[in-house]
Amino acid sequence: KSIEAMHAAMAPLKLFAHDYTELDGRKGEAIAVPVINLSASGEFDADSNNYCSGKQVFDGSLVTLDKHFVQSATISDRQLQATNINWLGDLASAQARQIGRDINKYVFGLFTDTNVNLSATLDVSSKEAIASLVKTAADNDINPADAIIVLGPADFYKVLSKMDANVYGGTSAIQNGMIEGLYGFYGVVQSTFLASGTKGLIISRDAVGLASRYLEPLADAYVETWPASDGDIATVGFRYFGQPCTGARYLACEALFGAKILLPNKIVRLV
Repeated sequence: KSIEAMHAAMAPLKLFAHDYTELDGRKGEAIAVPVINLSASGEFDADSNNYCSGKQVFDGSLVTLDKHFVQSATISDRQLQATNINWLGDLASAQARQIGRDINKYVFGLFTDTNVNLSATLDVSSKEAIASLVKTAADNDINPADAIIVLGPADFYKVLSKMDANVYGGTSAIQNGMIEGLYGFYGVVQSTFLASGTKGLIISRDAVGLASRYLEPLADAYVETWPASDGDIATVGFRYFGQPCTGARYLACEALFGAKILLPNKIVRLV
């Protein structure tokens, strides 16, 4: 249940944030991730652009695991006796969903005018204005096929109102908050977590690095501990224990993670 809940909550991030957790095979506060930044291909020239004219395009960037979110809840043995619920399963699902939402909010909060220099005016008043986002992407050397448009809810549904249902995918776009392949973009999604002053984003896929680590609890300190990961975007850990003096039971869900903009030149803030 917790994996399914987290998977749903983290879905918008998967379109542009790559999880580098699998690179981590050591202890420490950071994970080094590879960054490849290519320019346009050039015409072969035996003197100036030959096989030996390669430039450094591969670099490493450190994603620091500097965020530690905890979602803890308790219930007494009397309350548990009086309720007919799957306390452990339902609570773990709710906690993982909330942690996923909080990670979303943190990542989208990175896209400020301080961290992203490129910006353009957002206009969704007509089909032509929406289509002009393709030119905005191209003018900033972003391939629309490798880019996501993120819009706030109001502007996202303005886009839907300008399109016929057979263009944007019908009811699935309304239900899921995602339009696939609009005007050649990889997708258009809505988010309620955009930073203040930002109405939307054009963001290239894999422009953000995300890394997480299961924080191993102290052995024998808890009744049960377990990690949960959908294997695609993040890992959370659970600690289940009781308080003998009061009869209270506790379930804590946590995420130790970090996020970083890896390619700031491949992101445009829409204002």
